[in-house]
Amino acid sequence: MRGGGYLMKFLTIGGALLACAAWAPMARATTEAEKSAAIQKGLAYLHGTQQAAGNWNASGYEQAATGAATLAFLSQQDKWASDAARYQATVNRAITYLVSSAHVIDVTTRNDGVNICPSGSVSCKAIYWNDSADSAYTTGSVSPAIALYGIRAGANVVATTSGPLAGLTWGEIAQGITNGLAVSQNTKTNGNRDGGWHDFSGDGDADSSSTEAVVMALLYDEALGAVTPQATKNELKVWLGNIQSVSGGVCFQPGTEPCDHANTGGWLLAMRFVGHDLADWQLQAALAFLNAQWQATANNLWYGNFGHPYAMWSVFAGLEATVGLNDVTHIANPVTDCGASTNELPGNPAGSASCTWWEDYNEWLVKNQKVDGSWSGYSNWTDPISTAFYVSILGATQIPSLPQNPTPASTDKSSQAQSSPSPGARAPTTPIAALASAQATSTPAVSAKKVRPYERKGVTAVDVAPDTGDVAGASTDNNIHLFDPVSGQEIAVLQGSVGLPTSVAFGPNGSKRLNSAGRDSVARVWDTQSVSQVAMLAGHEQAVRAIAASSDGKFLASGGEDTRVLLWDQTNNTLSKVLFGPTNFVNALSFSPDGRLLAVGGEDARVLIFDVASGKLLFTLLGHSGAINAVAFSPDGTVLASGGQDTVIHLWDPVNGVQRQTLAGHQAPIRALAFNKKGDLLASGGEDAQIILWNTADGTINKALLGTTGFINSLAFGNPAFLASASDAGNIALWNVQTGNIQRVITVP
Repeated sequence: MRGGGYLMKFLTIGGALLACAAWAPMARATTEAEKSAAIQKGLAYLHGTQQAAGNWNASGYEQAATGAATLAFLSQQDKWASDAARYQATVNRAITYLVSSAHVIDVTTRNDGVNICPSGSVSCKAIYWNDSADSAYTTGSVSPAIALYGIRAGANVVATTSGPLAGLTWGEIAQGITNGLAVSQNTKTNGNRDGGWHDFSGDGDADSSSTEAVVMALLYDEALGAVTPQATKNELKVWLGNIQSVSGGVCFQPGTEPCDHANTGGWLLAMRFVGHDLADWQLQAALAFLNAQWQATANNLWYGNFGHPYAMWSVFAGLEATVGLNDVTHIANPVTDCGASTNELPGNPAGSASCTWWEDYNEWLVKNQKVDGSWSGYSNWTDPISTAFYVSILGATQIPSLPQNPTPASTDKSSQAQSSPSPGARAPTTPIAALASAQATSTPAVSAKKVRPYERKGVTAVDVAPDTGDVAGASTDNNIHLFDPVSGQEIAVLQGSVGLPTSVAFGPNGSKRLNSAGRDSVARVWDTQSVSQVAMLAGHEQAVRAIAASSDGKFLASGGEDTRVLLWDQTNNTLSKVLFGPTNFVNALSFSPDGRLLAVGGEDARVLIFDVASGKLLFTLLGHSGAINAVAFSPDGTVLASGGQDTVIHLWDPVNGVQRQTLAGHQAPIRALAFNKKGDLLASGGEDAQIILWNTADGTINKALLGTTGFINSLAFGNPAFLASASDAGNIALWNVQTGNIQRVITVP
């Protein structure tokens, strides 16, 4: 949406929500349940206001509004619950509308003669949408929804057999959108508009609003496999360097007001896109501007933050991509205290977590939602755009950001159906109307969140103390049992769990610390010497399925059915930060040996790698076709293994976020993975009741360990060379790795 002669993005003018005065802090924090309820009400409202043709009405900007609403639905699929079938139909209608209303032309070069086509082709297809002759903004609003839908359907699946995009795959559509945006970029021939965007196919003008929309589109297209020309990014850098004012705020055009929140947020996202990070003084200046002006409310068309849908969405995107949702350093001037004064935040004790900028937004959004589930707009940004933006903010929609993560094709035949085919290969056509059922089997995220209940029984988890070799097992009697590995005698019983314990993890050498978590939504810290509970870490709202302890003893990670990962500071047993990214239940966690990285796997079939210090999501690793049940780092940190329902083990390079190879050998879902201390063996076990030892040097099978009954729930190596396995038959087996024989079977009560 633009100012000056381009103000009428949405012709229906909504009233301002608030006066310009600063707000008084609100007294009460917004809970996770309240956020979830607000999202569900917002989605219900959007569902009810969709038109029969699949679009949402927006006074000439139907395509842009439909893109924003569809993104809200797709990014919040874990909130669909019992409305999954209805909402999938809503999304399908919207995508059909958007696909049928696209424009396609052949292009070659920008107005400066630079060829933007992939691989230097003579020509290439450009795809765009054009609400009210405003194609850059409209295409930027539509592209994220198209990309997210295409990711779930499969990049090489043909999108439609009719209309302007007939015969094109989702990946080809994403590249076509990128081609169209690249060819319409302004260049040095356009003076101080160089590097920005305004309209397709380039009219010589540019503004921050259109440019932000384009950058958002390029980021989402890259997530679907499209390639942005380097020349496009280089030219964009010129624009970004010319539109920041001395105040740190970013302007609509070079040297032209408004210099405001909305433009600054979009600029931060674009700076991240072209490779800048927080060390850049320009980013620091922009963040200082936002902090100083944080409490401003919507005013004078473009200005303000709270109550301005476009500004809040732009700022959310920029801050999420640069400082993350948990930042309290750069934005330290919140409107609310997020409930710290009333002890309503997660933590131990309650309220120990800090008030973040995102929670500040959430507080305002929940309190200002209307009874019908919508939100009032402001000026040109009226409903349904306002409701779509606010749902996406509340749901912590993750904006794709650098480093871009490749998704290489698997080399294992058993998983080729889920891997990207070779260039030029094409999957069978899948009509949009059929994707409700097709996506439910190929992409778990499409289904409602609670689709696969926790099924483990017997001994649900096992770990081996790094110093004493003592074996800990979590049992269905709701206790943690400690055993001597030599005699097999029970040493102690740790009692206190209210629900079934699901995970155990010893602390580092000499700490005498054992961590556990379970279905009661609580993580516990135990002293194994005094056989007593040291701390109870309460922060999750639903059952915890996995924990992991860093080898340096600094952090404990916990994750489960509320889809969040909590990082606990084990020096004082308080909540350090919350990691957002999983879109479904979290099943598995693993720290890298140096404690810098945390791997997360779960029901959404994705492996996420976070930077522990910043809480930033570094990579999203795609390749599994089903839920992930186990992740494990090698002792040197160079390999990350993941396994789950698709029976295939994926080995990843966690530093660069690329796949190394796949290992196929199991005949049923994998539940457990563990590397030995030397790192030359990887053990895997699962529902085929066998344990396979793999040679990590070449990926071959060293031996199969047979002789136990029941599914293998958990594996842990000990010193010098024994492997402990826990089964749902209620026992722990201790194996001699060299001979492959069972040394001892321990029956757990």
